[in-house]
Amino acid sequence: MTFIQKTKGTLLLLCLFGWMLSAQDTAPIISEIKVEGLKKSERSFIDILIHSKVGKAIDSSLVQADILRLIREPAVSHATYEIIQVDEKQAALVFHIEENFTLIPAVDLWTTVEDQFAFHLGVNDYNFLGRGYTAGFFYRKNIYSGYGFLFGNPNFITSKFGYKIIGQHNKTLEPIRDEFNESFYDYINNSLEFLMDYELDLKNKVSLGFGMISEKYIKNKGADLQEVPNEFETSKFLGKVLYDYNTLNYHYYFTEGFRSFTNFTFVTGLNINGDQRFVSFENDFFFYKRIKSKGNWATRLKVGLATNTATPFAPFAIDNNQNIRGIGNLVQRGSGVWALNTEYRHTLIEKKWFVLQANSFWDIGSLRQSGDDLNTLFKNKYVETRAGIGVRFIHKYIFKAIIRIDYGFSFDNNSPGGLVFWYWPVLLNLKQIFCIHKV
Repeated sequence: MTFIQKTKGTLLLLCLFGWMLSAQDTAPIISEIKVEGLKKSERSFIDILIHSKVGKAIDSSLVQADILRLIREPAVSHATYEIIQVDEKQAALVFHIEENFTLIPAVDLWTTVEDQFAFHLGVNDYNFLGRGYTAGFFYRKNIYSGYGFLFGNPNFITSKFGYKIIGQHNKTLEPIRDEFNESFYDYINNSLEFLMDYELDLKNKVSLGFGMISEKYIKNKGADLQEVPNEFETSKFLGKVLYDYNTLNYHYYFTEGFRSFTNFTFVTGLNINGDQRFVSFENDFFFYKRIKSKGNWATRLKVGLATNTATPFAPFAIDNNQNIRGIGNLVQRGSGVWALNTEYRHTLIEKKWFVLQANSFWDIGSLRQSGDDLNTLFKNKYVETRAGIGVRFIHKYIFKAIIRIDYGFSFDNNSPGGLVFWYWPVLLNLKQIFCIHKV
């Protein structure tokens, strides 16, 4: 290559670099940020979520991140933006927001382990005071009475910090089994938990939590169980570390992207075997894909392992509402679990606010009973499978207002299928409370 050719090449690169700098310099300066469509939400709350600033050049990638941050909020159904040129150097940035109705009654109906009628009533506000706070209270009748409360601020001072406080009192009738017999125990649980969130970036969030739990088991009826006392009471300290990797994007009720939610829990206190430390690990993987204009494929893989102490009070369960639709209520408990749920949702009717979807699904999973080897999770005789169909009734402008009706068919002649009815706004299931979000 000649000197002249090298010089020409260098000049070309310099020109290209200068053009790129010039292009950046010509990006209009934000003269004003407008937010349109607010009804309940306070402007100061929305401003916390918008990282674009007046006086700075418009950055399209930053604006897109602002939009994603907005639509992940329960208070926002949909958000768009436009840039309005003011003069040669300045432009107004306008965000258009469609709000969700976030004051949601919590209603759930089901049958207990003894096929008695049970219900849950409460109220939740996912945009309390128009500030994005989460607040709620519930009353539950599951043979016995229970109640609880929740308050959370996901945007404390900035969009990066948040916290939640959860308290509850629950009393239920729980089936406890050993190798030979089944018995029923009154289970009383009182708990108070505190969780702090920190957003590393738009995709990554970490949380630290701690709490106190008191538990009491009192035998109600049934045979005496080996190595299980008729009455037992304990107090426990709970610590949690949670990690949330989230790339989900939303278009009203459609979801696309990947999410991984990890929950590591440490509990120390007494149990039936004396002073003991208990550790559990859970990870939920979510994958969503839009299929043309009306379809949505949704998949969840859950894996969980806990300290493998031989105890009937195990943390994981095979259940209608948790993992295997159509299998029944609290069919089994164990110290390890995996479950794969995949379904295709297709929109049949879409009006201004109402959506009717049909879905077909396949659920498969297995449970390691406490004390068993890890490989039992993958043995065919312990694997449960259900496939089925269902419908979804969705309100587009009420946060997570979804009524689900599914029927799971069994492939085992000895195991019947079953109907599952589920209404989303059920407050304060402590297995879910730390991840109130759009999914």
